[in-house]
Amino acid sequence: MSKKRVSVQLPAKSASVTGEKRKRAEKPENDELDLGEVSSDEEEDSDDDDDENLPKLKKRKKAKDDGSESFANAVNAILGSKLKAYDRKDPILARSKQTIKKAESDKLEAKARRELLAEKKKVYDQDRIKDLLPTDDSKAREVLEHERKLKKIAQRGVVRLFNVVMSTQTRTSTEVNKTKVLGQEQKDKLITEISKEKFFDLVKAAGES
Repeated sequence: MSKKRVSVQLPAKSASVTGEKRKRAEKPENDELDLGEVSSDEEEDSDDDDDENLPKLKKRKKAKDDGSESFANAVNAILGSKLKAYDRKDPILARSKQTIKKAESDKLEAKARRELLAEKKKVYDQDRIKDLLPTDDSKAREVLEHERKLKKIAQRGVVRLFNVVMSTQTRTSTEVNKTKVLGQEQKDKLITEISKEKFFDLVKAAGES
C-alpha cells in the first residue's frame, strides 16, 4: 500500500490569528489614549468654567459685605465696655461729654434770660398802679365817672384834630394854586410852610373854643 501525504496550510491561519491578536492588543492602547484625551479636554473645560465663575463669586462676596459685620463688632464693643458708677444711672450717651456740657450751658443761658426779663419787668412795674379802683363802692363810682369824662374829652380832641388837618390841607392847596409858582420843589416848600403856620393857628383856635 502506498501512503499519501496530506498538505495542511497552517501558516495562513497563524498569520491571521496573529494579526487579530495584534489588533486586539492595539485596541486598548488606542482606547486608553482616547480616554486620556477626553479626560484632559474635560479638565480644560472645567478650568474655563471655574475661571468664568470666579468674578461672579467675587461680586457675590462684595454684595454680601454691606458693613453689617463691622457694625455688629462695633455694637458688641460698645455693649461690652464698662461704665463708671455715676454713669450707670443714665448710660445713654454717657461717653459723649460734649452734648452734656452743651445741654448744661443752654440751661444756664435760659435761666439767665428769665432772670433778666424778671428784673426788667420789676423796673417797668415800679411806678405802675394796677389797682385803680378802690375797695369802697362810693369811691369806685367816683373814679369810674372821672374816667368817663376823660374819655369824652379825648374823643372830642381827636375829632377836632382831624378836622384841623383836613381844613389846613384844603386851604394850603387853594393858596398854592393861586400863587404862580414853577417847579414841584418850590410848591412842596410853600405847602409845608403854609400848612405849618395855619395848622398851629387852627389848633390854638380849636383849643380856645
